[in-house]
Amino acid sequence: MSQSPNPGRVVYAVTSDGGDIHAAMTRLSIASLRLSNPGCVVAVVCDDRSHKALAQAGNQLLVEADEVAGWSTPPGDAQFRNRFLKTTLRQNLTGPFLYLDSDTFVRGSLTEVFALQADVAGTPNHSMDDGRRQVWQGDRETLAELGWQTGPGHYLNAGVVFLNDTAAARAFAERWHHLWLEACARLGRSRDQPAFNAALCATGPALAVLPHRFNAQFCANPSVARDAVVWHYYGSNQGPSANVLQSAAERLALRQERDHSEVLRLAALALPWRRENWLDGWMLRWVSRKKKLSSSDLLWLRGRRLESLRQRVGLAPRKTKPGAG
Repeated sequence: MSQSPNPGRVVYAVTSDGGDIHAAMTRLSIASLRLSNPGCVVAVVCDDRSHKALAQAGNQLLVEADEVAGWSTPPGDAQFRNRFLKTTLRQNLTGPFLYLDSDTFVRGSLTEVFALQADVAGTPNHSMDDGRRQVWQGDRETLAELGWQTGPGHYLNAGVVFLNDTAAARAFAERWHHLWLEACARLGRSRDQPAFNAALCATGPALAVLPHRFNAQFCANPSVARDAVVWHYYGSNQGPSANVLQSAAERLALRQERDHSEVLRLAALALPWRRENWLDGWMLRWVSRKKKLSSSDLLWLRGRRLESLRQRVGLAPRKTKPGAG
């Protein structure tokens, strides 16, 4: 891929069997990006295996991006191959770019990000201001077991990352990839976020910590959903119907034909959860003020309203009669 003269370039790393939810989420994210930032250049990087599968399936993702490439990776499962791609993007691409996870939906202008002079930019993990709440327990264990240090005051999410084309950004990316390979080899864990933060601490690039609105991880902190530029919905971890974006990606994976009117509808929403009646509207206003979703909140958002209400008032779940299906 050659450097584009367009200042706004967005890159996705995609691993897919040809017609799965991962390809669908990427297509939905690209559609939202085209709508909100029509001048951006969109690049999709796949591993060779995924690129072949997408081509054989005739997946429209390959024609909806401006640039598509299939890169060789070592053998491994889908997550390993995806993270191998992700941690080598900076070494193999020219020009500055914004990396987006596939489970994102872009709602506003990214001009402020592309104008950054920093080497690297990202947002706090879980969209939390409290540093102690930014680190997931699994990441905490990886950092401790490998003896890695992270920067004071912030632990960044690796799902929305700006990488400039500078020597410092490339040095950071090389360390990120090296540390990630170390975690894979020593612990058998392919999550890239501990290595991402450890590499930031070790190499010290000029870092810009962006506001939460550029990576609103509303599944962890619902209060950041309103007025966000980018919604990040943790697609691989949420069950069906937990939010309207996940549901839309699931429908797209099934039918493969993208409905532009649905993208427009999603882009017009103020909040990323289903609203079917006035009770839903009341609940969404309540949820959007909270810093954390409760189990009863999740039940409601997944459409299990009666169970949610029973839990809220302290009633036990209804028991199923013996022999009932």
